[in-house]
Amino acid sequence: MMLAFTLSSLKDATSHLFTQPSFDDFDVLSVTIVSYITFSMDGHLNAAFFEDADTQPDKLCSWQRLRPVCFSIIKGKQPPVSFQITFFLDKDKASNLFNDSMLSNNQDIDGFTLHLSYRNHTLSLSTGTVFSRFSLDRDSERLWDHYVAAWIKQKQLDFEEA
Repeated sequence: MMLAFTLSSLKDATSHLFTQPSFDDFDVLSVTIVSYITFSMDGHLNAAFFEDADTQPDKLCSWQRLRPVCFSIIKGKQPPVSFQITFFLDKDKASNLFNDSMLSNNQDIDGFTLHLSYRNHTLSLSTGTVFSRFSLDRDSERLWDHYVAAWIKQKQLDFEEA
């Protein structure tokens, strides 16, 4: 199962996204912002940049770290033509959020995604699950979808299911 939403208040949603820590628990798989040029970011940290392999904290960059960079690109008089951000939450972080130890023992799941897409003055959001192998068990997907829907409501973001 995958949920898809259209966020009704673009101003509130982008405020949460770019100026508040609402999404800071997520890591980033990719960002593409189209404005006067196209900015593309791969969220995977470059190991060669870090002097000591032990100092490399994670494999993916956190949104907390990329948020100010992305905000500096999109702010201005004119909105971007479009942007796409794909967030990732690994199963260990997710099991802490869900308070579900069963999830961390599930070998079929690598993590969860949250994909935001802005185009034609509309901001859409969809959920996804990253499986390491095929599984008929959809309990984790349902748990993630339920969590995201509750999280959006908790942030008081108006939405419509697509």
